[in-house]
Amino acid sequence: MIKKCFLTFKNTIFQHIGSKMKPGSLKFFMDISFAFFEKIAFKFEIISSIYLDIYEEMVEKELSMIKTSKEHLILVVGSGTLSATPILIARKTNAKITAIDTDEKAVKESIKYIKSLNLEDRINIIQGDGVDYCLKDFDIIFVLYGIRKQKEMIDNLSKNIKKSTEVIFRTVLKDGKAKIDDKYLDLSKYFLIKKNVQSQCFGIVDSLLLKKKQ
Repeated sequence: MIKKCFLTFKNTIFQHIGSKMKPGSLKFFMDISFAFFEKIAFKFEIISSIYLDIYEEMVEKELSMIKTSKEHLILVVGSGTLSATPILIARKTNAKITAIDTDEKAVKESIKYIKSLNLEDRINIIQGDGVDYCLKDFDIIFVLYGIRKQKEMIDNLSKNIKKSTEVIFRTVLKDGKAKIDDKYLDLSKYFLIKKNVQSQCFGIVDSLLLKKKQ
């Protein structure tokens, strides 16, 4: 019953209402809703399980674009309270994961949740900002939808990742351009766009596979 109510509420907001609006026009509302759903899920084990299930399709599609190994170091930027993406990556790969978020409270709660799942040896949660975080040691970087200062994040990525680093960047596309902050930006000016998958998690989200220009 709880699962049915949760999914009905989510689908009503993001599919029925969202489908009638222009791509990206729900971004502000989606950002708030992501945080709202995470905080509810964190408090109730059954909802946290549902929340992870909702993200599973997206993460599976994203991982299908890349190859991972236990030697790989993965960074997740904007991991939030529940850290659904790092958890699912840990369950589906053997890689070591660092997840960062600017919200101190979210980081503390996320650390507790990771420990409750016995994943603390696989996932390291740190308070940090992607716009100035050191990126050179990571083989794969996930930039999650809804982070702040997206253009600054793009600048940091385009200048400071290794040539071999693969970036999964979540956004909303319109006419081939990505919704960055309040504007649409052509990411091909900054990166090589290798692949793209689309998921319907909390609304339609595009995941782009980016690499540094040579």
